[in-house]
Amino acid sequence: MSKNKPIEDLPYEWFLLDEYGIDWKDSKKIDELLSKYKGSDRSGRFVKWVWRLSYKFSDHDSGYIFTLAEELAQKEREGLLSE
Repeated sequence: MSKNKPIEDLPYEWFLLDEYGIDWKDSKKIDELLSKYKGSDRSGRFVKWVWRLSYKFSDHDSGYIFTLAEELAQKEREGLLSE
């Protein structure tokens, strides 16, 4: 693990779900959604946002989920969002 980057900003790894705050029961759902994703951001932070948004929007809205997750992950990375 890099000491310079938070774990969430490293490439997504399924075995780190706990580190991202993602419930293990949703691992299959995450994998199914990510199989549809064609973008380049596959960080833990991005996946966390995909997971959160998947509860708000249906899986049929995956394109919207990915676009919004990319935007929110970037804003969070820049410190524009507070948790």
